[in-house]
Amino acid sequence: MRILVLVFALTIACATALRSQLPDDARCYAASSIIWPLGADTGAGSGSGSGSGSWLILLARRYSDSTRRLAAYAVDTSGNTYGGSWQRLGGDSVEASLRDELTVTRLRLVEKHDGLIGSAHGISDEMKRDSSGVSVPFEYDWSARFKRVRCAAVPDSLLKHVDAA
Repeated sequence: MRILVLVFALTIACATALRSQLPDDARCYAASSIIWPLGADTGAGSGSGSGSGSWLILLARRYSDSTRRLAAYAVDTSGNTYGGSWQRLGGDSVEASLRDELTVTRLRLVEKHDGLIGSAHGISDEMKRDSSGVSVPFEYDWSARFKRVRCAAVPDSLLKHVDAA
């Protein structure tokens, strides 16, 4: 029984340590779709956090030499993760570029009421033939929509990748 209590205490401590990696100014969003296509506006609602298919985190990492990196991360319910960066385009617009080993996704989004809405472009390692018969990477465009959520709604599976990207 003591071992079980110790294991439980260590689990809670590790989860708290992971959750504390996110700075207070991190912005978290949820979408109903999985990562590919990330944030696709499926018309089924924009996710509430717990029933979502994917999550997006935008944060500004500050380092000891006073430099700042605008980092973007995404995870879906299958455990797929992306890492990358984001930038403010002016006013209420942001652009995020995310990638994994197989795909690259660029999101161009506008902050609206309780979330982000805009367009996305993805390039996959999957090849297809163009009209002339040449093999080219598969590219895809879609509408993206994310609902702002508390960062506590983001699965811990993403948080272990925050420092990796």
